[in-house]
Amino acid sequence: MRNTLLIAQNTFREAVRQRLVLLITLAALALILLSKYLLRLDLGHGVLRFVSDFTGGALSFFGMIISVVAVCQLTHSEIERKTVATLLSKPVNFLQFTYGKTLGVAAMLFCFCFAVGLSGWAMVEYTSFSLSHVPPEFLSDKPFSTSGFWVFVLCQWFKLCLIAAVAEAVCSVSSSLMFSVTVSFMLVAGGILSSIDISPLADKNIAQIFAAVLLPDFNFFSVSEKYAFSAPSYAQTLAAGAYAAVYFALAGAAAAWCFSKKSI
Repeated sequence: MRNTLLIAQNTFREAVRQRLVLLITLAALALILLSKYLLRLDLGHGVLRFVSDFTGGALSFFGMIISVVAVCQLTHSEIERKTVATLLSKPVNFLQFTYGKTLGVAAMLFCFCFAVGLSGWAMVEYTSFSLSHVPPEFLSDKPFSTSGFWVFVLCQWFKLCLIAAVAEAVCSVSSSLMFSVTVSFMLVAGGILSSIDISPLADKNIAQIFAAVLLPDFNFFSVSEKYAFSAPSYAQTLAAGAYAAVYFALAGAAAAWCFSKKSI
């Protein structure tokens, strides 16, 4: 456990120093701070809901990019620099290596989610204050729930940690950074599409069944999108956290096994 935490700590330091992570985080924060002034893009939602949904969109979109790219870059850099062999020559096994890398990225993702969530919450509060002079009957928003909003942010962190574990598993069977990034995004996209129940009565083919079983079910996390304006379900939140933890553990174990069979 100590070796895993040491690897995670070192990975966290490397992750927060990545320029791409910093640039994407700044881009997400900038868009959220400008969300109040982008209301012309609104398609009928309330003002507060637009700002909240804009924050959720930035958190999900930019977070997925960081999750995949950070894991792939950090893992392949370890392989290319041959530092994996140095680590494994010490009392460190592949399981500790894979969990250490993903836990380090998960810690970085927690900081990202907190920063984006804090800026989004501040913008919602600022927008709410600027609308305090408007009569309630002219507003279409439901009361904003701060606790529900932060539960939503937590669920998004669960999702991003799961995506990072998927990317780590892809890296374990790939020798190319570009291949790992591309396949990881394809698997995430496949999971999102397979989670969308377009026609419940339609018969599913083998590919759809295969995708539903092996790819992550993002419905566990999408239900939290409504929490910012309703009472959060802590049972669903615990279920989402448990699902992400199980997927995280299984993907890490699979990555460790693949790495053990790979010449690095």
